[in-house]
Amino acid sequence: MQGFGIIGKGKIMDCSCIDIDSSDYPGPKLFKEKIVKARKQHKCSECDADIQPGERYENASGVWDGEFSTHKTCSICCEIRNALFCGTYMFGEVWEEIRQLGDELTLEDLEIFSKEAQVKICEML
Repeated sequence: MQGFGIIGKGKIMDCSCIDIDSSDYPGPKLFKEKIVKARKQHKCSECDADIQPGERYENASGVWDGEFSTHKTCSICCEIRNALFCGTYMFGEVWEEIRQLGDELTLEDLEIFSKEAQVKICEML
């Protein structure tokens, strides 16, 4: 089940502003997100990379369209998403939205990211 997340308080708000029109999609009935430490291996909902035991990741869960779902996002994808998206994003679709930027991302844009995030962006594009 796909769900929308919302970047809110405590997140980076000075973003490049990819903003998804969520007017056709109601928000979740219930929503909880937290940063946790992996006790076992998981897959990132965004880049499909392995989240290894001991690594921190975002665990977001909620009820969308009457169905419960959980989305696990690696810390690098969280960093990138929080910097580039304003307001709303769809779980599992972040990289597709970033790819649509194509050549609009410049080397100067990458300077705001950690080295790990810069490498991930270059690999994914």
